Amino acid sequence: MTRTQTQERAFDVRAFARDARGSHRDALDLDAFAGSPLDDVALRLVAVLHTVEAATMERLRDMLVTATHKDARMTAFLVTWAYERFWIADALRAILDAHGRTTELHGRPRLRLRELPERRGPIRRALIANVTGADVVAVHATAGLVDEWIVGEAFGALRRHARHATIDVLAQIVDEVQARHLDFLGQEAERLLAESPRARRLTSRALLGTAWPIGALHVPAKARHLLERLTFVGAQGRLALGRVRDNVAALPGMDATAARLAARLVA
Repeated sequence: MTRTQTQERAFDVRAFARDARGSHRDALDLDAFAGSPLDDVALRLVAVLHTVEAATMERLRDMLVTATHKDARMTAFLVTWAYERFWIADALRAILDAHGRTTELHGRPRLRLRELPERRGPIRRALIANVTGADVVAVHATAGLVDEWIVGEAFGALRRHARHATIDVLAQIVDEVQARHLDFLGQEAERLLAESPRARRLTSRALLGTAWPIGALHVPAKARHLLERLTFVGAQGRLALGRVRDNVAALPGMDATAARLAARLVA
């Protein structure tokens, strides 16, 4: 997944909402899994990605109780963005259903000191975010952008491991859906980070304290390790990690943050 460059023409949020992508089930040949099922590793990764995508509504709630809700363009984008990610989660659930697997993940969570702020309750997180003020919009835009890059690489890893035509179709759908997410978030992150040194400081701190991909905080430790190993370890994984690192480094003020964030994606 390459970094979205800021375009001269502003992102058309109304067109984005009008053309939102809904259910993908009709595009997936789920019957093909009867004769050619995914292996256990691929199914575990599908379950992790489902958990991450399904966490989007909770993320939306957390963002819209902060100053971000006062940004009309961001709010309009986020509502459609959450809708589109819901249907990606639904497609992943359909794949699990076709294999007779549930979406539940079992095991102990990973406990990392740097991720403790994410474990605060929603009310406390909202209070802290509101103290941050308008610069929280830059934090949300940049974190969303980085998350799309990481999730995109994870779907690429699923595609490489599964080697299945139906997964190829899903990965292509995800690429198409993500393209507009990356376009908007890339424009907003670059603009907001360039405008405010404080926004750059707050964003750097947030990126280094986040459990990636966003939504993985409540994924069991073994499942998170699987996601990280398949996505960022090995020859192809190192290339994926390099892409994420380079994308982050190219954002205003994030060059020093990029290498530290990349190191945490495999630790």
